[in-house]
Amino acid sequence: MRESMFAALGDLRGASFLDLFAGSGIMTLEALSRGAKTALLIEIDRRKRRIILENLKIAEGDGSGLDEVRLRIMPVERVLRGSMRRYDVVHIDPPFSMSDKNGLLVLADRAGQPASGGTLILHHPSENRLPDTTDNLRLYDIRAYGQSRLAFYTRDN
Repeated sequence: MRESMFAALGDLRGASFLDLFAGSGIMTLEALSRGAKTALLIEIDRRKRRIILENLKIAEGDGSGLDEVRLRIMPVERVLRGSMRRYDVVHIDPPFSMSDKNGLLVLADRAGQPASGGTLILHHPSENRLPDTTDNLRLYDIRAYGQSRLAFYTRDN
């Protein structure tokens, strides 16, 4: 699924990447290995901090000339309610048990995520129904992988 997602995203050289519910940080690591230069990882579980930082050392050590990679341990919803820069690619991978994935889309939209022309990817169980649009986001692709799906949105303005 990860390979397919990044193939769909295409060239990430110079892009900024926002990883919400970062888990181990593997998606950010993949984005960086494909040319993203700036990344922000958000994870609420403090126990994952060590593994995320260890994984990010791999990116730092490959000589790729990263501009900035930061990790914040805090709730995703709090980050989206605050002011922040806009990112070219936003990856949202909430726990499957989280019931309000539509609410995350609305929060991301209100936060101006992703940047105009950027892509937001939401990983969700296949039984969840997501909207085709929010105020400023438009669904343009859905990829199915067993019981999970990736919903691809773009911001046209």
